[in-house]
Amino acid sequence: IALAYKQQELTYKELNQKSNQLARHIRAQYEQRTKKALSSDTLIALYLDRSLEMIIGILAVLKAGAAYVPMDNNYPQDRIDYILEDTQAQIILSQKHLTDRTHAQLPKNKIIHIDLNEEIYKSEDKSNLLQYSKTTDLAYVIYTSGTTGKPKGVMVEHTAFSQFIYNFNDYLLEKINLIQRNVLCLTNYVFDIFGLEYALPLITGGRITVSSINDIKEAYLLNNQIIQQTPSTLLHLVNYYPDKLSNIICLVGG
Repeated sequence: IALAYKQQELTYKELNQKSNQLARHIRAQYEQRTKKALSSDTLIALYLDRSLEMIIGILAVLKAGAAYVPMDNNYPQDRIDYILEDTQAQIILSQKHLTDRTHAQLPKNKIIHIDLNEEIYKSEDKSNLLQYSKTTDLAYVIYTSGTTGKPKGVMVEHTAFSQFIYNFNDYLLEKINLIQRNVLCLTNYVFDIFGLEYALPLITGGRITVSSINDIKEAYLLNNQIIQQTPSTLLHLVNYYPDKLSNIICLVGG
């Protein structure tokens, strides 16, 4: 199992194939809509709930040779509009239940629904794609809060992201002798530290368990070796589940 969310699971093979299918669809749709091939540093917006599709969408964008720009579906309309205008994103990956809601208006001509019941996962080729990105190409862009002015897009290249993940993995192995790398994924994907939660397990054969700070079960704490949260959330977990975090690597931020 590579990925779990509530009662749903995907094996490594399934996750790889579904992200391959979506990546091909992204490249084809981009070319159809813009009349040119998708090139490096093309920005693809994400407007997704916590789900299997959230991880599939991220991997698909990277496989397609583009860079992803995550947007929280609780963002106010003006922030969504600003990010879409600033990035000039031609494609927005989303889910039907989100686009049916009225509080956020997304340009319908740019939306690709990536729900697991979509035809994409039946019709597209499942095989691995060519490698379209170089190490110096963008992997993702994270927007700041904008508290000191307009939000700014922080651009992260593949080389910086991959070096961080592999260095952290080496540290866990050498300093802590941590063999298993199952991660309880709780961080909102609009924050930079989210990248660790999906990438670290996938390079080591571990499992990503996607949940939220409002839905943490005891089994999640027993079956994962790494959790990343703020001190206040970790304190809440320690109080609610005494002794259950004693064997977990707790990464503290904030």
